[in-house]
Amino acid sequence: MRVRDHIALSTTAAALLFPWLRGRVLWPWAASIVIDADHYLWFCVQHRRLNPVAAVRYFNQAQPTQHQGTRLFHSPAVLLPVVLSRSGRAAGLGMAFHVGLDAYHAARTRCARAAALQRDGFACQACGTQGAHVVTHLWRQPWLLSSYRVEHVISLCPSCHEAAHARKSGRPLSNSGMGSYGHDSDGPF
Repeated sequence: MRVRDHIALSTTAAALLFPWLRGRVLWPWAASIVIDADHYLWFCVQHRRLNPVAAVRYFNQAQPTQHQGTRLFHSPAVLLPVVLSRSGRAAGLGMAFHVGLDAYHAARTRCARAAALQRDGFACQACGTQGAHVVTHLWRQPWLLSSYRVEHVISLCPSCHEAAHARKSGRPLSNSGMGSYGHDSDGPF
């Protein structure tokens, strides 16, 4: 799930809870957003760069590295002590809210992607290549909040998937009638 989606959903939750929690809603709200700092910290350590723009580009590529370190603050080993501590309980609940949103997003995305691969017969819709190496690409994504509609997901081979992420012009990759395969922002940013 993208950072802007987390901000929108966390802010909505905080606004709904504000009448009961008042100022105490600030800690869970902030923690539910700042938890994603683990992605950036991992990038800085691995790439020895303090460049947030480069980090966003890195995580928004077609197949960014999936490593435990990119989700360190999301792990139960970090979350549980924070939630159980008296002083960190509010922040821990915000972090848990974020992780819950991520789990929901992953499950819904997994279902949509599996259905798209089945629909497309595990064949790249741009070049026609078939096989287990074919992946999916979310080619139509609303600006805010994720789409889990199967018709917004297309099957592409790794080369065509890279090309789809590299595209800026919005033109289709092929004449397959599937439209433009723009950027899908599957990364954390």
